[in-house]
Amino acid sequence: MATDLADFAILKAVEELAKALSNGGTGRPHFEDTNYKAKEFDAANLRQLNPAAKKICFVDGGSAIIMEAPNFAIAAHRIHYSKYSGVTRERTKLPNTMDFFSLTVSKYSQGRINYETQVYYDDKDAARIIPDKSDLIFDSFDKTMGSGPSRADISHVAMTAREFSEWRTLALIAEYEDAEIIVRDGSLQAVKTNESKYAADAFTACANRGIVLCGVSKTSTLLTTTGIPLLSAIESIANENGFSGKSWLYKNIVEINNPEHNAEMFAAKLHPASQYVFRVEISKNSAEKAQDTINALAANAADFSFPGYPYGLINADIMGRVPNDEAHYHRIKTMAAAGNTAKTLETNSKTRDAHDVLDSM
Repeated sequence: MATDLADFAILKAVEELAKALSNGGTGRPHFEDTNYKAKEFDAANLRQLNPAAKKICFVDGGSAIIMEAPNFAIAAHRIHYSKYSGVTRERTKLPNTMDFFSLTVSKYSQGRINYETQVYYDDKDAARIIPDKSDLIFDSFDKTMGSGPSRADISHVAMTAREFSEWRTLALIAEYEDAEIIVRDGSLQAVKTNESKYAADAFTACANRGIVLCGVSKTSTLLTTTGIPLLSAIESIANENGFSGKSWLYKNIVEINNPEHNAEMFAAKLHPASQYVFRVEISKNSAEKAQDTINALAANAADFSFPGYPYGLINADIMGRVPNDEAHYHRIKTMAAAGNTAKTLETNSKTRDAHDVLDSM
């Protein structure tokens, strides 16, 4: 009976999904925020790409929670950058990888519970990218840290130190490297409380050196007024207008008036064989260099492992991760160093990890 029900439900769901996907056409870009003014789709906004190498630095980072409870989170953080000209990797002028650790704890003050983060590092290079301690104190109900009316997850707040450090890394690279373009994984929008300070410094550092600051997002939740993915709609327009089997960019998606989002937005298919279209953002002061910038991304996006995605970001993603086995090793060392406090840490963390036991059964 259960199998029959599943077959019936899946069949009906697929039928309804087919109807939903076939109705309404592409619509127009949709943005809820009034600081974003969507523009009508127009095939005239399409441009074919002509890959051409430029010196690009790619930045990404990763974090791993070593131990956590509702009232604390110990995390390891890593930021990595690399430099390329086309597909040729070049020597960097700064250390490629910078590691640091953080402790985020809950503290009660004046009727509120705050989350406060302390960062630990041991080299002068990491010191230049560490956020200011005063910027790592947040109300536990800070809406930029969570969703809905619930208290923010302390492990999510712990990631903020690394996110702010990524912005500082962009500024540091702009100061020392001879890059023409600096690319970060993700959007150029500052979202979290205090983040705009670090984003602004990165934008200023790049502008002062004539460097284009660019963001490439692996995922996008943007939709059109007919409910289909925005990037899928743009790809359909491209295919219907002679760009099938080509690499291209699409401009004039939206007018951004959000003071925390100093960027122009584009869609780009970076390789003719790619199955993906990516959201690309370029700092507003460099928008006139969009064609050359995205051409340069395309020149770096020819790796057979993921055609159409810049290899520099693949490398930065892999090298910027904190692997699970490394996080586990740090957890063991933490418990060993805790001594008499180890039992308390373990007891506190048990309030979070019962779900993991069920998942393993």
